Amino acid sequence: MKYICIITSLLLLFSCSKNEEDLSLEIGDDWIDGKTKVYYIDTISVATSTFKFDSLMMPNSKRILVGNYNDPVFGHTESQSYMELIGSSFSLDNEAIYDSIALILPYDNYYYNDTIPTQQIEVYEVLEEIKPEDDFFYNTSAFDYSGTPIATKRFSPTPRKEDSLHITVSNLFGIELFKKIVDDKINNNEEFTTDYRGITIKANEQNTAFLGFKKSGVLRVYYTLKEDTQVKELTMDFLINETKFFNQIKSDRSGTYFETLKEQKITIPSTDTDNNCFIQAGVGIATKIDIPFIERINDIPGTGTIIEASLNISLKHKSSTEYHTTRDSLQFYVINKNSEIVKELFTPTGVPVEGTITKDDSEFNVVNYVIPIKDFLDNKLHNSTYRELYLAMYSKEYNYAVDRYIFNGENAPDDKKVTLELTYAIYDEDDE
Repeated sequence: MKYICIITSLLLLFSCSKNEEDLSLEIGDDWIDGKTKVYYIDTISVATSTFKFDSLMMPNSKRILVGNYNDPVFGHTESQSYMELIGSSFSLDNEAIYDSIALILPYDNYYYNDTIPTQQIEVYEVLEEIKPEDDFFYNTSAFDYSGTPIATKRFSPTPRKEDSLHITVSNLFGIELFKKIVDDKINNNEEFTTDYRGITIKANEQNTAFLGFKKSGVLRVYYTLKEDTQVKELTMDFLINETKFFNQIKSDRSGTYFETLKEQKITIPSTDTDNNCFIQAGVGIATKIDIPFIERINDIPGTGTIIEASLNISLKHKSSTEYHTTRDSLQFYVINKNSEIVKELFTPTGVPVEGTITKDDSEFNVVNYVIPIKDFLDNKLHNSTYRELYLAMYSKEYNYAVDRYIFNGENAPDDKKVTLELTYAIYDEDDE
């Protein structure tokens, strides 16, 4: 791919300079004695592409994420949750009488895609110990589970109207568990997790939406106990062990732009995807940003420095919809040529860099994100280890959401394409 030489663009903009009296508030008193000029530049080449992380670590996922749907751009995406359960008490009176068992999942108000059709959630018993590999769970981690569900729930989701989803579990499962506790065959969590490795919650393949639930969900056993002339209705809860919980999020990208992304080091230029670049949380699709000729800024005569630098990128028209909403901020990493993360991108004060919405015109469906990247460019110019480093743009809720973004690339129409806006100051300019 060919890029316009940056120095040509800079020369065209020299007329935008300001005199030194205009700079005191911007760059400090130490500059006043020099011959200082400031240039505003917005024609520096930016190259965007799309890649996919091989896998994502899933630490501290904030929600149970269950669902699937077919997207015309991103293909089929699905998520199921694996979790170990633990109890706080294993004491049941011999006279206790089993009543029923249910999985209760409080909504956390997250949903994605079309929730109008009836959805179906299924619960299965996990057959092997749920334990992380190399101290982490990944979005690709998986464990064997039974072929027959212990619970099935068909429902019309109303996450903003109801507090929780109540899923009745098979009495065969509940009675067996209840009897083992009454008979003192299970007296603690070690014995419990030996017999009951955990559960996995997944969506039926015909579903059309993703739903989020709080991790405060419980597997609740209902029972009664007769005391004197009264019958008490009691419960025993099994909670989610948060250290052994994760969302397995995967996708089928057949027939999409992304089906060639077999390895993390492979990228697809925006010029090959109709001048678009992409993000999809959960499965690892991210945007790579390259500023290939930033070093040419040093060709401007004199000693210079970047005062401000911001990347501007906008969502494709009508890609943010009622069903496919987008978040108001994005996160950034520094990556190498193989798209491996080197570090998170921070400001000089140690705050993580975020892309935030600065323009949101609902009438014309225009959403623009601005990203401060001065520190990254300073390192590109002055730190040799940054010469072959790039930026990766990704969703903040990468391990507990499936939000998708379609951005305009560098060859989109002028009012929509990704641009770098840079304020550059020259001082101690060589005499002509």
